[in-house]
Amino acid sequence: MLSRDRLAADAFHAVTTALGPGTHHIVVSGQEWDSPTVQVFTAQVEVTADAAPAMPSPEFGDLLADVMLGIPGGIIARTSGPAKTYAVRGWFIAAGWFHAMTAAEIFNAYCAPHGELLPPEPGVSYEAGHPIPRPVRA
Repeated sequence: MLSRDRLAADAFHAVTTALGPGTHHIVVSGQEWDSPTVQVFTAQVEVTADAAPAMPSPEFGDLLADVMLGIPGGIIARTSGPAKTYAVRGWFIAAGWFHAMTAAEIFNAYCAPHGELLPPEPGVSYEAGHPIPRPVRA
């Protein structure tokens, strides 16, 4: 069985690889075990073709590991584009891996978080998450 740190590192690497090079604001959220409280950690991550980014913080990695191990949660990424444009994508996590959210699910999460429709932000596109393959283990 993988350690929590390895599980979180593999998941973070898979997400940043799927996002590709660029500047990404990544949010991991998860509902605490046996509690209605939702934890949220954010990170600004620069992904290059040359090197994988490090885990942003121990707290980010701990929450990501908890979500990968079964607490309800997911990841949303806001990618900076040219001329102050942004693409927002997301994944919910179930059965220990990423499941891409649709563009409509992302829009609803951002523009109707509490049931009331908010206007979309200018320059933001709400896009389906990319498929994220599971790592192959020997």
